[in-house]
Amino acid sequence: MHTILKNKKWLLAMGTVFAIALFSFVLHNNSFAEVKLTVDNETKTIKTASDTVEEFIDENDIYIGDSDYINLNKDEKLEKGMEVIIKRSTPVTIKIGNQSITRKTYKNTVKDILNTLDIEYDVNDRVEPGLSTTYEKNMVINLTRVEKKEVVEEDKIQYNTMYKDNKSLDLGKTRVAQEGSEGVKEITKSQVFENGKLVKEEVVSEKVVKEPVNKIVEKGKKPITVASRGKKTTPKTTRPKATTSRSSTKGSKTITMTATAYNLQGNTASGVPSGPGKIAVDPSVIPLGTRLYIESLDGWGDYGYAVAADTGSAIRGNKVDLFYTSENTCLRFGRRKVKVHILD
Repeated sequence: MHTILKNKKWLLAMGTVFAIALFSFVLHNNSFAEVKLTVDNETKTIKTASDTVEEFIDENDIYIGDSDYINLNKDEKLEKGMEVIIKRSTPVTIKIGNQSITRKTYKNTVKDILNTLDIEYDVNDRVEPGLSTTYEKNMVINLTRVEKKEVVEEDKIQYNTMYKDNKSLDLGKTRVAQEGSEGVKEITKSQVFENGKLVKEEVVSEKVVKEPVNKIVEKGKKPITVASRGKKTTPKTTRPKATTSRSSTKGSKTITMTATAYNLQGNTASGVPSGPGKIAVDPSVIPLGTRLYIESLDGWGDYGYAVAADTGSAIRGNKVDLFYTSENTCLRFGRRKVKVHILD
């Protein structure tokens, strides 16, 4: 009887210990919460007894840098089934013109990176690679500042010089009847600048705001009266036919001829030095020593008074060779038609 009582007490004691152990086990298991932890897209489930997010981070030795991302506040209470998401930041280099900056960010696209770093851009700016591009390690983002402008510039319009005959003005003289003035036109241009440098420019429109006024020069056509020197004896020579016209003034004759130009220095066929006003002629048409007036027919400008002083192998018939001091002037003169007025 005594033994049975003793066994009952032992069994009761063991049952109590088992019940306490079972309660402690259940209580211990209920104090743990399953939490999902995702770091850079890698997810795992962790059982934890931590009360807050910060305790959970410390418990699992998770380092979070200043530029890293966490989806929860650190003082937030941890609950069963909660997910803690952490994104590690990486360095990114952004070039803006000649300037280069490096920052750390956890964002995935170029657009999000620029917005996070407070880098402003507008619709004209060029971003390479594109805004929707997913960021990859060692990627360099190039931002080109593009500015478009429209400018208005003024340009001068040169006036022309017009020549008019004036029969009441002495031959060889000129008179300015009207001074010329330049015109003005407005040119509208579109310009494109990249990082402050002009890379493209094109004319959009042009508008004349002031018309030019042509200069008008009157050229004298009044025949020059030359006193007769008496009768001359001229050797009988076979002369080429010349287009001539008698002036109404006694002692003058006009021949339309072909003129060239030269600038060789030296003595002429008549023995006088070459120079301005000394021209070469065919002596069978115009005798050496004859005083002449050379009139332009194409707006070049009259050569003016001259003396038949020289000859030339190429000067035959109705041809004259005019002396100019500048070789460039001779080249520009070329070959022209002139009126040769024989004054004596």
